[in-house]
Amino acid sequence: MTKPKSPWTPGVIKRLGDATDSEIAAVVDRSIKAVGNYRRRLGIERSPRARLNGRHWTAAEDRLLGTMADRDLAEQLGCSKETVERRRVLLGISGWHGRHGRGWPSTPDKLVGATYYRAMQGGLTPAQIAKKHKVTSSAVVQAIRRYRRRAAKPQRVARAK
Repeated sequence: MTKPKSPWTPGVIKRLGDATDSEIAAVVDRSIKAVGNYRRRLGIERSPRARLNGRHWTAAEDRLLGTMADRDLAEQLGCSKETVERRRVLLGISGWHGRHGRGWPSTPDKLVGATYYRAMQGGLTPAQIAKKHKVTSSAVVQAIRRYRRRAAKPQRVARAK
């Protein structure tokens, strides 16, 4: 037999929209989703204290993004891996690839190759570019080769109807 749910008392209903759904859920012994559904059914806006991303980030925490695996940072900060990943992507920080990672940042390959190619045109060697971008020299050379191959291909033009 299931335990009966706490009733929606006038005092609890009055707090909807002032307190967060999770705070109300703890009081009425219901799920956060159930509280949110009930609040919306009554036409009450969410609490101004409710945050879309689930947590406030400090500048020190932002500086840690991309310096270690998202999973490890999430464990250190006490939040989910998805929360860390969402924040890192929102700030445009590439993921940490570790010692045996892919060798280039998680930006689109075309942009990486173009960046490296421009750096080489500016007189930098692959080794200097690699050191600057914290990747291997061979990754720089490979990215430039892929970029040149793409640039050499003729672009397809849509036919007029």
